Parts: sequence; structure tokens; C-alpha cells
Amino acid sequence: MFLNHTVIGVLCADSTQDDAYDEITIGSLGHFTKLISGLTQSYTRKYDLLQSSRALEALAQFRSMVNRPGATMEQIATALVESSASVVESHNVGVVLFDRQQEQWTIHYDVSAGGEAGTLRGKAVNVESSLVAPTIFRGTTTCVPTVAPGILRVHHDETALQNGFFVAVPLKSTAHCYGALFAEGDSAELSSRDVTILETIGEQTGVMLEQIHMQKVLKKSSLIDETTGLLNSGAFIQRLEEELVRARETASPL
Repeated sequence: MFLNHTVIGVLCADSTQDDAYDEITIGSLGHFTKLISGLTQSYTRKYDLLQSSRALEALAQFRSMVNRPGATMEQIATALVESSASVVESHNVGVVLFDRQQEQWTIHYDVSAGGEAGTLRGKAVNVESSLVAPTIFRGTTTCVPTVAPGILRVHHDETALQNGFFVAVPLKSTAHCYGALFAEGDSAELSSRDVTILETIGEQTGVMLEQIHMQKVLKKSSLIDETTGLLNSGAFIQRLEEELVRARETASPL
């Protein structure tokens, strides 16, 4: 039996009698193999279409939640977790971002399977020996189908997994990695298609975070406030410092 020109199974028959199968019987078996191959291919295509539909729905849900003027990091993280939780059946989904105030990577947002706030929110990530660390620093996906007991996934206060899975995908643009999205569950059933969907959502998030970052940089580097036509606060402070230096060097009144 074939699927996409690859042998996926063999239909066998045996008998205690000599020459029990004639050409008609062998021809019938051949027809059954073609029938089974056709049905398998049909069901596989339907499954692929269903999975693709799930991916599009998750992306549409994510975009509808963040495609608003002035979307904040909190709104993006919330949308990211909620859309990812609808794709992967897991008991915990979270987002790791860099906290400028604490100067460390923290769990920005996480929820449990029941939609309740997770117990790790706001805590610093172990960047030395956790499973999520390579995803943050290398920008690569980490997928462990069955996590061994005692393996640190994100933080020391995390709940134990009983032969569960752990997956972390980077939130990266073409230039930077802004964090990671992680999901974990008690069952070891995690398909490669689920991981691909999470990676796609992560890439979309990375692009949005890049846009927010660039907007902040442009706003900070611009000299004129577009709403008033006057110098913005940064440019005003810079000009004031220049005048202070000039007055000091020329010994003239300010």
C-alpha cells in the first residue's frame, strides 16, 4: 500500500493449502491495496486541510486581537498565549520577554489549561540550565516530546510533568529574538504540525515586536513633535545642555 509514492503497509494473506490463491484472488488483493491507499490518502489530505484551517484560525484570532492602534506588549502577550492555547492541548502556555526594569528574562504572561493565571508570571527565567534558554539565545525551536523527571523547563517553581511534552518557539524577526513562547502538557501527543503553527505565530509576533521597537527608536530619535511642530522633550533637553555648555565656556549669562 502506497502513500505519496512511499510504501506505508503490506496486505498479506496465507493458507494451509497449496496453491490456494489464483490470479483472480491476487488481482482482488491488488484492488484492495489500491482502495486502502486511496482512502488513506484522502483522509490524510482532509487531516492536513483541517490542520491548515486551525493554523489560519489561530493566526486570524491573533491578528484580530493585536491589529489595533497602539498595541502594547501586554496585549500582544495576551493574544499570543490565547491563540496558542487554542492550537495546542496543553496545561500551561506562557511568554518569556526581557524585562528592562529587572534587567533579566522573565515570564511575562502565562495561563493554565482552565484559562487561569499561571503561577510563574513575573518570575525570572533560569537562563543557565532551563529548556527554554536555547530558544531565547539561539532563536531556535526546542521540542522535547517526553521530558525526563528533574529536567528544569523554565523556573524552579514550575509544576512537575509526568512524561509530558515541552515546546518553546522563538519570537524573532529577521534581526533579533525578542523572547520565546512555550507550551507544555501531560500527554506526549504533540504533532509536528502543531509545532509549525506555533512557529508561525511566533514569527508573526516577532515582526510585531520589531515594529514596536522601531517605532520607539524613531520616536526617540526624532527632533520635532509631529503634533505641535516644536522640539520634543529629548531634543529640548539636548539643546538646553548645549546652551549650558556654551554659557559656561563663554562666561556669559544664560
